[in-house]
Amino acid sequence: MNLGYLLLLFLSLLLQSCLSVPISRFYAYGESTDETFTNVDDESTFLNLTSNFVFYGTNFSTVFINNNGLLSFNMAVEGYTSEPFPLPETLIAPFWADVDTRRGAGTVYYRETAASAIVSKVAQDIALAFPNQPPFTAKTVVIVTWSEVGYYEKNDDKLNTFQCVLATDGGRSYVIFLYLDDGINWVTGDASGGKDGIGGTEAYVGFNSGGQNATYFAVQGSRTPAVIDIETTSNVEVAGLWIFQVNEAEIITSPIGSCGTPDQLYANATILSYNTTTVNSTATYSCENGYNLVGVSVRTCQSSGNWSGSPPYCQI
Repeated sequence: MNLGYLLLLFLSLLLQSCLSVPISRFYAYGESTDETFTNVDDESTFLNLTSNFVFYGTNFSTVFINNNGLLSFNMAVEGYTSEPFPLPETLIAPFWADVDTRRGAGTVYYRETAASAIVSKVAQDIALAFPNQPPFTAKTVVIVTWSEVGYYEKNDDKLNTFQCVLATDGGRSYVIFLYLDDGINWVTGDASGGKDGIGGTEAYVGFNSGGQNATYFAVQGSRTPAVIDIETTSNVEVAGLWIFQVNEAEIITSPIGSCGTPDQLYANATILSYNTTTVNSTATYSCENGYNLVGVSVRTCQSSGNWSGSPPYCQI
């Protein structure tokens, strides 16, 4: 095998291992600073916020925290099996699945803070994700951490660790999802059709505006087996880190995110041309001489992390 290829492969794997989320990359949490849920199943609590959080254009003064990987506004939501959006409820779902900590398998930590170190860390993350926006200084930050949590029913053989951060200055609002490197190991509880944490109705990751005409945003892979790999994907090119602006009528994802290499069918006859794979980039398809293109000739990288449309193909 070519030595240069091996070197490139090694460097690529090394880069991927560096650009992931270790526990040190999480926002600080723990019993000394946070309130907790432990030894519970299908439980909710709430925080009255010191500054309104603007979500889908609406101000909210209270956030409900459900141990099943879900935050909501207006009311507590205690569903343990993820449902496809849109839904009537107003939801933020960092990893909506059937968490069960009754056997001591993990803890859910939560708090609101305006500590300068946290506000500074948020500012750095927002600058990373939205480099063309003005500097952001949060008035308040909510940090919710699911630390080494098991799944229903009282299973602790596989554990998940992830975090959801809400930050607002009263106008702009952002949500940050963090998934620990090698920290997502199950996607379904037993009551959701799963076996050993796999299969059935998998976890949902995304946002839902609520109401009669709800709009929503689903992270690629939600409610599919692929969601178990969310720790390896990103919209800011750091595996396991996702950052969104959420105060507008639609969710805004980072412009530096990537859709990955555009797929193509029958590559031996198809000519694919693209320069970048970030949001709003385009990929152009054409055919070799003697072939005709069937399908769209241009696809666009969407904010969902998917290329628009289906890949075209060439035929004689």
